[in-house]
Amino acid sequence: MQDVDKLRERLRDAEVLVLFRERTQIRAPLVERLSSLRLISQRKRLPHIDIDACTRRGVIVSSGQHPGTPSYGAAE
Repeated sequence: MQDVDKLRERLRDAEVLVLFRERTQIRAPLVERLSSLRLISQRKRLPHIDIDACTRRGVIVSSGQHPGTPSYGAAE
């Protein structure tokens, strides 16, 4: 699902998102509407998560990167 309004409705009370796939785009228009969101946990790479938007909102992004690769998932 990519519809921001529908995603916002489904996730409006979520404090944590645990993502298993990169199918749903977590971009600024969604992040800015999720006032309860505090943490996003992602197992793989982060091309679908807007790290800058998460940083602006104080949402921590935790990602399990592969050994020997830098982690770009720290939004602090």
